[in-house]
Amino acid sequence: MIAAAWPVASVNPTHFTDLELLCEPDTRPGDAEAKMIGLLMMLAGPDLIAFETGNALYADCVSALPMRTQACRSYIAGVADAARSFRGTGAVKIACIPMGATTQQLSDVVIGSLRAAPEMRHLLASDLVLSALNEAYPCRE
Repeated sequence: MIAAAWPVASVNPTHFTDLELLCEPDTRPGDAEAKMIGLLMMLAGPDLIAFETGNALYADCVSALPMRTQACRSYIAGVADAARSFRGTGAVKIACIPMGATTQQLSDVVIGSLRAAPEMRHLLASDLVLSALNEAYPCRE
């Protein structure tokens, strides 16, 4: 938990000693733990931030586990919300999703697209979701 009195705004996450500033005084990592966290972060490198692929999204969408199917629907809803936000700026015309469309309806559209084009699933999931939504809900001038 972050203590409000600690100078969190000045934290530089690349320094191991700054890990102490993010912790309550009684839960600070020791030197060994801080070094291990730093080592793990260095080993992860740029792959620490992973982007969802169509394969991973499709696996979540068709999973028998409710938690994974909810993750699928949430991801699709997030991309749809972003598309609506961009459309609202007038800068880009991306998928004119009707206001009454449900998350389940959007998920059905995207799952159908992923199922129909398995050769494309290695691409970024966000691109595939936008493409499917744009095809189903094109913007009309």
